[in-house]
Parts: sequence; structure tokens; C-alpha cells
Amino acid sequence: MVSKSNYISKDAKIGLNVQFGNFVEVFGNVEIQDGTYIGSYSSIGGPAEHMEQTVDGLGNKVLIGKSTIIREHVTINAGFTDETIIGDNCYLMTKSHVGHDSLIGNDVTISPLAVVGGHSIIMESCNLGIASVLHQYTKINKMVMLGANSFAKGELEEGLVYVGNPAAPIKINTVGINRSSLSSNAAKELINNLKKKYKFN
Repeated sequence: MVSKSNYISKDAKIGLNVQFGNFVEVFGNVEIQDGTYIGSYSSIGGPAEHMEQTVDGLGNKVLIGKSTIIREHVTINAGFTDETIIGDNCYLMTKSHVGHDSLIGNDVTISPLAVVGGHSIIMESCNLGIASVLHQYTKINKMVMLGANSFAKGELEEGLVYVGNPAAPIKINTVGINRSSLSSNAAKELINNLKKKYKFN
């Protein structure tokens, strides 16, 4: 379903059963896989926000995986030195932003107003809280919850909840771990290892 008010480049690769809201902008360097939804006023594949990137250049590829939901007013920039990739079954909520050259794994939730700085990596089954921010080149390992209004920089260890500025671990993300693709035994082992390491109450 494509509204007449949208700009969908003829060079973009659009999979099956992809739906668009109104006033969506999709550039020619974009590939969107099957079953994904792009909400109104979103812009996918625009030039990287980088001082050396011309505003009239396409930049590198943006790949959006299967069955991902991208809500209203979301911006996803093209890659500058590499590709920008969004995985399968992700949920990007309203007014969130994914910067150039970022890699978002499968089953990631990005809450409203969250900002992912360029060259960042978010591994699978992570959750970014409302208005949280990732500095450029940040890596968030699997099953991390980053709290609302928190600022992350550097590398965040898997399976933990981080809050604050700068973000620091406060507890084990047991909910995220148990909801992940890990087997029940692997989930229990990870939780036990984190309890031994951090000794959270």
C-alpha cells in the first residue's frame, strides 16, 4: 500500500506486503524486506548527518529487515562509510532516529525520541527507553535495557539494565533475557553468571 503523497524512489527495493503511511520518504539506496511497516512522515535513506556528506548525495545502502515496524516521524540515515542496517522484527517508535552506519540487530525496540548516534551497534533483543541517547560508536550487547533519558557511551555488557548519565548497570535484565531467543538453560546460566559477577541485590 503506497499513498500518492509519498516519495518512494523507483530505485528502492521494496519487498512483499510492505505498508506505508502518508508522506513517507524512501530514497533509492533503500531495501525494505517483506512485511515491514513504515509510518507517516518517516524518512528512510537520507544523506548521513556527517560534515563530509553532501546533502544532495544518497550515501550508502539502508537495509530494513522483515516484519519491522517503524512508526511516525522516524529518521534513518544512509551509511557514510558502510551500510545502515535495521534487523528483523524491530519496533522503532515515533520520532526516534538511527544515525549513519549503525547496525541494529533483530528484535530491538527503540522508544519514542531515542537517538542512536552514527556507527553504533545494538545487538539483538535490546530495548532503548524513551529519550535515551547513544553516543557515536557505542556498542550495546544483547538483551540490554537502557533506561529512559539515559546516555550511553562505549560498550554496555549483555543482559543488564543501564540507567543514568553516563549510563551504569543497576540490575540484571531478567525480563529481556527470558524473552530472548536463548534457551531456558542458557538464560538461567547467563543470569547466574551475572549475579555472581555483579552481586546485585
